[in-house]
Order: sequence, then C-alpha cells, then structure tokens
Amino acid sequence: HGLRLSLCGEMASDPMAVILLVGMGIETLSMSATKLPRIKYLIRTLPRRMAEAKLDQCLQLDNVQDIRALLHSTLLKLGLNELIK
Repeated sequence: HGLRLSLCGEMASDPMAVILLVGMGIETLSMSATKLPRIKYLIRTLPRRMAEAKLDQCLQLDNVQDIRALLHSTLLKLGLNELIK
C-alpha cells in the first residue's frame, strides 16, 4: 500500500532489535536523544541485505536464546562489540 511505518519506544534503541527492524523495512525509528548516536552508527554499518537475511534466519529459529545468539554474533561480525549490552 506504500505506507511508511515508524517505531517509537525502547525497542528502537535495542541494537539487536534494530537489526530485525531494518530487515523488516522499518525506516523510521524514534528514541531518546542519548541512544541516537549508537543506533545511527549501527544502521550506517549494517547492510540492508544482511538485516533482511538475519530476519529470515531468525524466523526459522524456535526460541529467543537462539535468536539472541544469532543477533549477538551478527554484531560481533560487524565489529560492533561496543553495542552489545
């Protein structure tokens, strides 16, 4: 339908969630100003195709531990260790 979707809240400032949100095609995230630089850095570093692939992989997993492990390893592979909580 060509509608733009935005997300506001704590999820928008969680680096692991942002990988999935970008993979879903969400282009507008709203968060507190203090969290903005690190999420902006993540989005600039993360290729959209990689985010889409990680979303597809996560949809095949059965539990949250496996999903978090996959997203954690993605951040490590991108050299974004400092974004891991």
